[in-house]
Amino acid sequence: MSQKNAHTPTSRFQAVVDVKELIYQGYKSTEACEKVGISPDSYRRWRDKLADNPEWVKQEEIHDESRRPKRMARQVSASTTLRVIELANHPQHQSANSITHQLKDEGIAIGTAKVIEILEGEGLYGEIEVKNAKGEYKRKRGLKKLCEKRQ
Repeated sequence: MSQKNAHTPTSRFQAVVDVKELIYQGYKSTEACEKVGISPDSYRRWRDKLADNPEWVKQEEIHDESRRPKRMARQVSASTTLRVIELANHPQHQSANSITHQLKDEGIAIGTAKVIEILEGEGLYGEIEVKNAKGEYKRKRGLKKLCEKRQ
């Protein structure tokens, strides 16, 4: 059985009932969990869900709800994406890091990696050639407008 769906709602309920019965008979909760074949963490999580949802007792089921945030944490709104692109085209910003700092100053919580991801998707970030102090051109990743200015 795969780890993802190893237990059905009914089997979760039965496991909690079995563990409670073994505890009543004198077993320690960890021993009871081991005997039933579930982890103590799963038992506590399922037991607490059952206590919070008394209607599940009548159904004899414990539903497994996703522990991920309801709204995907890494999704960025369209307005934030547009603001990133707008700032990238502004001459004041020469790096994804400076764009990130500007956005944070504006109260928009976003990381540099996400800014880079947005800019790469728009073709504004990637491999560029930059002249170093010795006058040699070096390839690196950065805002593509920097490369266009120097050519």
